[in-house]
Amino acid sequence: MSENNAGNHEFKQVAIRLKVKESESLYSPEPVDSALKAVKLLADFMKDMDRECVYIINLNTKMRPLSFNLASVGGISYAPMDPANVFKSAILTNAAHVIVLHVHPSGDTKASQADIEVTKRIALAGTVLGIPLQDHIIVAGESGEFRSMKYDMSELFTDTIRLGQERAELLKAESVTEASQKAYEPAPKAQKNQDPDVYNEVMMLIRRGQEIENSTPDAWRLSHEVAEIWSEHNGEKLNDQDFEVQKFIVMAAEDIAKGNTDTIK
Repeated sequence: MSENNAGNHEFKQVAIRLKVKESESLYSPEPVDSALKAVKLLADFMKDMDRECVYIINLNTKMRPLSFNLASVGGISYAPMDPANVFKSAILTNAAHVIVLHVHPSGDTKASQADIEVTKRIALAGTVLGIPLQDHIIVAGESGEFRSMKYDMSELFTDTIRLGQERAELLKAESVTEASQKAYEPAPKAQKNQDPDVYNEVMMLIRRGQEIENSTPDAWRLSHEVAEIWSEHNGEKLNDQDFEVQKFIVMAAEDIAKGNTDTIK
């Protein structure tokens, strides 16, 4: 490589500094564990807003406020709520929970379909990060009326609460490293088989099985139950390390997740 072209292929390390800029503060001597308390806490900041905006209250493990952040300012009828912006200040302040407050200057506190969809995304992102979304509260402009989406639409939060509990149990049971090693460990039968096509297919099944187990644990559990019933019916002992059994379980899990039953008939 010539000296003239060497600079075009340099791969440099860069240092990134993160800084939380402090401005106005808020204080609550008690936990912010209700929509009413959250709205009262930021009432003075929200009352004069003439366009849609999104505030985030970052809370510690005891639900006391650590900080708040104006995450988004939009127009008269829309404000973007990207999960990355919602959780940015939460991560930087080591928050354990977040509450989203969404100002509707029109005075209408009814959640739009877009509000519902973005709440699902934020709740799921919080579950993955381990910083659960406690509520998404829609606040009317000057009137101060509000609507708690967790109270009105608890189903939006139910699945993410369950996923969060399963995540916590998984992390308690084994470290991420151990779980990863277990997920990608080849089956003994595959190691002995010298056919590269079969070996690659087994490895692909192991990886796909782990993806299904993480994304749709109910489907994965049901597919194992189906395999056990089949095994008992045929008088055989179920062996998860058997390639054909693995293949059946993965295919059954995919079909169950899609609502199909062809594999398990």
